[in-house]
Amino acid sequence: MGHYATALSLIQNKLQQFQVQVNICTFCIAINCYCYLNRVDFGLSLLGTLFKRSYTPDVTTFTTLINGLILQDKTPQAVELFKKLMRTREIEPDVVMYGTIVNGLCRTGNTIRAVSLLRIMEEGSCKPNTVVYSMIIDSLCKDRMVDDALKLFSTMDEKGIFPHVVTYTSLIHGLCNFGWWKEATRMFREMLDSGIAPDVHMYSVLLDGCTKEEKMKEAEGVLEGMIQRNMDPNVVTYNALMDGYCLQGQMDEAIRVFNTMVDRGLRSNVFSYNILINGYCKKMKIDEAMHLFRELPRRGLKPDNGTFSAMLWGLFQTGRCGAAQKLFNDMQTASIIPDSQTYGILLDGLCKNGHISEALSLFRTMENNSLHPNVVMYNILIDAFCKDKKLDIARALFNNLSSKGLQPDVKTYYDDIRDCPGCLGASSCYMFPEGEFFSLDHLLDYKPICTVDSVGYWKFLAQERVFKFLEGLNVEFDRVRSRVLGIDVLPSLQEAFAYVQNEESRRSAMLPPTSIDRSALLFAPSRDRAGLSLPSSHPSRKDNLFCDYCC
Repeated sequence: MGHYATALSLIQNKLQQFQVQVNICTFCIAINCYCYLNRVDFGLSLLGTLFKRSYTPDVTTFTTLINGLILQDKTPQAVELFKKLMRTREIEPDVVMYGTIVNGLCRTGNTIRAVSLLRIMEEGSCKPNTVVYSMIIDSLCKDRMVDDALKLFSTMDEKGIFPHVVTYTSLIHGLCNFGWWKEATRMFREMLDSGIAPDVHMYSVLLDGCTKEEKMKEAEGVLEGMIQRNMDPNVVTYNALMDGYCLQGQMDEAIRVFNTMVDRGLRSNVFSYNILINGYCKKMKIDEAMHLFRELPRRGLKPDNGTFSAMLWGLFQTGRCGAAQKLFNDMQTASIIPDSQTYGILLDGLCKNGHISEALSLFRTMENNSLHPNVVMYNILIDAFCKDKKLDIARALFNNLSSKGLQPDVKTYYDDIRDCPGCLGASSCYMFPEGEFFSLDHLLDYKPICTVDSVGYWKFLAQERVFKFLEGLNVEFDRVRSRVLGIDVLPSLQEAFAYVQNEESRRSAMLPPTSIDRSALLFAPSRDRAGLSLPSSHPSRKDNLFCDYCC
């Protein structure tokens, strides 16, 4: 199974040695082999050979090529080929061809287009079957559109299309991911009542849902139910149960499950160890985690990014920065390329242990090596430099986000605002281009129930911004802060800023000039050679001004 190169070799030998007459079926097999070997270009060449030999490719031939394009992540080209076949009416697509295109669209996150194609099928002569519906339901659930998936499931019932275990598994998984445990169990019972037998994957999904809801007793019950049905749990099933116990800090129970798995003759994988290592690190039991880490090679397993990330996190949490640095060097020696999560842990660990200069150096090394830091990494550094009162660097990092094509998220604004109101938040809408502070509104995960609810929420949000602005003012502005808070109707953020600006103007006229560090105005940043925005050493007051009452 899967010996595609061998199959191609046999076909070639028959053609050369025995002069065997091949037919279109032989060509389809050869095209399919090339597609699974990621050489769809050779498959397309064979299509040309078909035409030269006066063969007419059928729907199976084109479906094989479309699937080959999808396997090579060339779904747009696959869709174009499908459209061309539909326009020229060279062949009549069958349900397998439609299903292949639906699968490609779902794999690339184009669920809405897949639904549109489903509607075309429903109105045409080629009706969708259970497989097509199941693929779209699964994609909807993965896109967290469970309500739409449930509606489509109801449509299946109305059309007399019977779901199978894969359909139910996708829905139950989606419900569990939302924490809708009661609905998931109801659907599981409905499946059993319909005479559909659950498979190992279904039980693993159900067990994983139990553990995420911290229902470990029920999870153990699911495992017992599998065994009673003479169904052998696999490594995925045991890993889910171990992970549940680790999340609750019950490491003894997690080890018990691990030993049970081994006793049943199952071979643990690197994910099994990652779960346990992560669990021990969360409990700050680094020695036990390191013991498991060193056991991996003896078990014939190679640690991956997840393994190193868990260990690095644990070492940094316990302040063992030297050991973490050595482990990171070992990771690179083992030719394991750190991913964004690993770099995020490194930056966070260095910053929280007071090594922010080393963190910034690592950050710049990433940029120089064409590694693209994400907004999470920027958040870590901005937060660290704010806490260290190095506001210029924090602001420079913030300003650098847009030039890297990154959008600040809620954490960038709110968490960093909380740690350093005067630097990045108390007057963010004046420090940065007008309205940028308010651009975070679309990032908030909020869905109003009604108009009244929506109005109340945005009113609360506006007041919260005023409070954060006032919180960030220096002590010399206590009087104006009290005056603003004493107004019967809390003013808007712009009005509050005007009050403070008037006070600043009055103080400038009445009191001796303050130093630049105590001024309410900061100057527009310049850029250093590394591309990071840094304050100019000789600012001109004619430059663009930024409001900052905490400097």
